[in-house]
Amino acid sequence: MKKIIEWTNDIELKNIYSSEYWNDVEKEKEKIWWLNEEKDVIKLNQHLSNMGLDKEIEAIKKHIDSNKNTKVADLACGSGWFSSILSSFENIEEVNAVEISKHRLGELFEKTVSLMKGNPKKINRYLGSFYDLKFKEPMDVIFLCQGFHHAEKPFHLLNECVKNLKKGGKIILLGEQYISLWIIIKRFIKKILQKGRLTFDFFELFPPDDKLGDHYYRSSDYFLMASSNGLLMTKEKTSPRNRIYVLKKPH
Repeated sequence: MKKIIEWTNDIELKNIYSSEYWNDVEKEKEKIWWLNEEKDVIKLNQHLSNMGLDKEIEAIKKHIDSNKNTKVADLACGSGWFSSILSSFENIEEVNAVEISKHRLGELFEKTVSLMKGNPKKINRYLGSFYDLKFKEPMDVIFLCQGFHHAEKPFHLLNECVKNLKKGGKIILLGEQYISLWIIIKRFIKKILQKGRLTFDFFELFPPDDKLGDHYYRSSDYFLMASSNGLLMTKEKTSPRNRIYVLKKPH
């Protein structure tokens, strides 16, 4: 594969939110994303199906322009499984993968691309923060697959994406944790039973996990964040418990 382009140094990496967790190699080996052989790919595909992510990935195909060679970015790309899938799409010319984890972006990424039969010639790898993108030219589509809810500064992240997106381009959020009314009600009841008091504050009911970097948002929060950055957003239902969010930059 092409050599990794470093946008940042070790000191800066350590100061990135939740980077300690994502750079823990031994913890990583326990995760479904750690691919070593063919049987691991089978387990991963089953996991994607169980999560409904396979349907989300299928739904994004119509957002990739069939009339031109599309250049995309995969932010918080992890071990490269989603970049591998994107690189296999005929109309995608270039996949620009950004990640803060050295071991994920290195040998693990290369092995993942090989096992998942991705196209390494299409893929560029960048070690750095998605808050400081340094692409030399704007993207047609920017993907965040299971990545956006890990941002502690989501408005900043969207602003950075907008700066690196062509006019008429799209930011597509997959793998977000869809919080339905039923999930809110269950969390509300659980809070009463645990704490013995009422709260209607969504962010108290769903506090962030600062170790993993997980954050929880309602559909209205995504709309607010999109509109605040001048983006037009549509929400697409791919299964009863899955949604993708398509944020378009006006021409």
